Amino acid sequence: MDDNAFLGSPEVTPCLRQRKRGRRKNNAREPTHMHCIKGSFGSTNIVVIKSEDEYTSAISKAKDGAEPALFYFTAVWCGPCKFISPVIGELSEQYPHVTTYKIDIDEEGLTNTLGKLNISSVPTFQFFQDGKKVAEVVGADVARLRDTFGKLYK
Repeated sequence: MDDNAFLGSPEVTPCLRQRKRGRRKNNAREPTHMHCIKGSFGSTNIVVIKSEDEYTSAISKAKDGAEPALFYFTAVWCGPCKFISPVIGELSEQYPHVTTYKIDIDEEGLTNTLGKLNISSVPTFQFFQDGKKVAEVVGADVARLRDTFGKLYK
């Protein structure tokens, strides 16, 4: 499916979780944990999670209320995830006090953790504020994502 097909739609249906091998189109490695991603929007506050220890540390920070956070569950093979990715970069730049944790559901080091979270569709966005999960958005709904950021993190 052509990624440009998503551009005319304000909401894109999420990908159902398709598990395991053969789904990645390339084996390119993403930046490692605790490195900010640089993109067309400049430096952003997006942290790539690649292990259970990294996830545990990130969720602990979010639950202790130390920082507002967004957990962004994605997959490299997911068209709606590719569509929404630039929007996440833009929002990360607009709201630098919010840490975005990007989690690829096919990451081998996260199998046990992801099994417990019951993420069944991607993209899925979980918003944390004051130590609690306060909202969740499933799917590439740009308007709802922007609205949720605005309401929670202004």
